[in-house]
Amino acid sequence: MEYNTAKIELFSSWLGLNVTSKDMSVTVLSFNNIPIKEYIVIACGADEMAGSSSQTKVWPQENWIAVVAALSEHIQVVQVGGSSDFVVTGAHSLVGKTSITEAAYVIQRAKFVVSTDGGMIHIAKALKKKTVVLWGPTVPKIFGYLDQINIVYDQCPCAFQVPDWTIRCHKGT
Repeated sequence: MEYNTAKIELFSSWLGLNVTSKDMSVTVLSFNNIPIKEYIVIACGADEMAGSSSQTKVWPQENWIAVVAALSEHIQVVQVGGSSDFVVTGAHSLVGKTSITEAAYVIQRAKFVVSTDGGMIHIAKALKKKTVVLWGPTVPKIFGYLDQINIVYDQCPCAFQVPDWTIRCHKGT
């Protein structure tokens, strides 16, 4: 398989990062004892700055465990994310173990990406990866891409109504 490293290097340069390896994904996977075979990527967090564990954009951990259990019967699952993200049982975890550049290389090699509304979907889009995005309470019309598979959870009435709507739902939904 040929990777589009030029796009990753360009994206990385915009972030002020220095990419030195032409196939960082193999290095990252090998270093973390993850088999080099076909895989998908999951990203469960949202915005590291707001504290991923308390956000309205974060899908419940038990749902991720069920998804990973179903998917891992057919394909290897690799999880990327920041150090405040929870680790999903059954996935090969790179949570807190990669830089954004290394995560981009791992995403580039993946068959597709499943993520909540966070930075990894934008990296996946830049790399032209197929994505399934779990939205709530933000909406793909504003923050997403129409060519992704967008699953919208719209039960939080707080979106855009209060200053801290991305951190907690004031209605408790």
